[in-house]
Amino acid sequence: MTGWSMRCLRQGSSLYVTLYHWDLPQALQDKGGWLNDDTAKAFAGYAAAVAAHFKGRVRYYFTLNEPQCSVGLGYSSGVHAPGFRLDDGSVFTAWHNTIYAHCLAADAIRRADPDARVGMGPRQGASAPRQQTTLPILRRPARQPLRWRTETGPSPMPRHLIRCAGAAGL
Repeated sequence: MTGWSMRCLRQGSSLYVTLYHWDLPQALQDKGGWLNDDTAKAFAGYAAAVAAHFKGRVRYYFTLNEPQCSVGLGYSSGVHAPGFRLDDGSVFTAWHNTIYAHCLAADAIRRADPDARVGMGPRQGASAPRQQTTLPILRRPARQPLRWRTETGPSPMPRHLIRCAGAAGL
């Protein structure tokens, strides 16, 4: 840990670690990036090593920051790295492997440090009605990309992701 983080801990602050913020190692990208489920497995190993290293000093972890942006902008629209404009099936594969990575990493962190708290850092948007209504407000902007992708056809979501999503309260 660096000097500033040690000072924060001594003063009673809690540290939050973000494991992935659009910074996939080139070696993994060269093997397909989020299109390859080996990336999810490698990410879990990385998460376990980080959690073991910081055990007792860091309690809070974000596995992935803004996954809908890194997948949507990197694999669908191509405006961010890796700059792909892929078909819906390939984008769904990137989504699948990203969520799979979160699930594997969360499990690995909890095994390395049972006191750790783990979550994902999705981009959030606020929605408000154009007029007063008694209808419930739907937060579509935050959910639309993933929901649209899973509604393009029969969902091939594997059982392990369904279990993980259920355990996460999704």
